[in-house]
Amino acid sequence: MKRILLITIAVAISNAGFAQYVKKQPVNKKEEEAKKMPSSGFYFRLGAGYAFPNAGQTLGTDGAPLSGTAGSSNGSGFDTYDLKKVSFSSGGQVHVDAGYIFTRNLGVELGANFGVAAKEYKTTITFPSADRTRTYRQEIKQSVKNSILLLPSVVLQSGGRKLNVYAKGSIVLPLRVKPTSDIVQTSNLIGTNDVSTIAVSYNTKTKFHPGFGGALGLGYKVTPYISIWAEANLVSFSAYVKEDVMTSYQQDGVSYSVSNVPSIKYGTKTGGSNTDATYSLPMSNIGINAGVALAF
Repeated sequence: MKRILLITIAVAISNAGFAQYVKKQPVNKKEEEAKKMPSSGFYFRLGAGYAFPNAGQTLGTDGAPLSGTAGSSNGSGFDTYDLKKVSFSSGGQVHVDAGYIFTRNLGVELGANFGVAAKEYKTTITFPSADRTRTYRQEIKQSVKNSILLLPSVVLQSGGRKLNVYAKGSIVLPLRVKPTSDIVQTSNLIGTNDVSTIAVSYNTKTKFHPGFGGALGLGYKVTPYISIWAEANLVSFSAYVKEDVMTSYQQDGVSYSVSNVPSIKYGTKTGGSNTDATYSLPMSNIGINAGVALAF
């Protein structure tokens, strides 16, 4: 009986001592904070970056270069050329995304990609007139400014408490893709000072044509609800031309009204109001982006 009593007292003292030991142990704030990190729920992201041309074209459907220089000595083909790859979605971009993580590893996201500093492509073409009495020089500037792409995505992630690796698969929905072209053509009568200049500007309307995209990125949680992220993303789609509308016309410095100039309409079949076969503009790119995310 005494032994049992002594053992009971010893166990009680031991438990009391262990309880005091536990209470005295310092709390690991980093571990406690990590436990509070949200692994699911809503989030909002804001970022910026730059997109580089991916598999860009060098020639248009008429054989003229989209960017670079080309020259013809006989008017039946280019003898000299220096071509550059083109993608009209390349340049500075801003990303605004909102998403929801259902589980630690799966979520969905709706992103918007705004082209804020589109790259402008320049082309210079020289060629002679059919009767070889004049030389022509065309300088063409083309760009797609203020484009808007909507990207609904499925998100797969590692779900790490601090470091999170993720991948996204997206459908690219072009909400706004409006190319502009400025063309200046100078002609010179060979052997004289007779020079004539024509300057024309066009706005181009495009058809809605979806594409696909993807991204691979890394996020780091700074606080339970704020993180920083960086990613590489791919966008692949083409914009098909629907209509060219002339917006200005000048000849030798004199401006003329273009209100009665009919637009050039493009289609995939002859007939109707179509005046020419449609063609595509390259829009694919590879982007590098970084930003901040807020979890709710």
